[in-house]
Amino acid sequence: MLDRGFHTNAVVKKLVELNTPFIIGAKKTPRIKRILKGLKHGFHIIPLDVDGINVSLVARWVDGE
Repeated sequence: MLDRGFHTNAVVKKLVELNTPFIIGAKKTPRIKRILKGLKHGFHIIPLDVDGINVSLVARWVDGE
């Protein structure tokens, strides 16, 4: 698990290249906010493309947040 300060596309690409499992907290950028908009209560796994690398955004929606 990495702090969201490490959340750069270069870090994600390197971890995928090294076949290293990882979890990084996503920054709430306009793109992430758009993806999360309209989610219902519960856990969600959303495919996400990061500079040509396929990763999964995992979100837990509780009490409207």
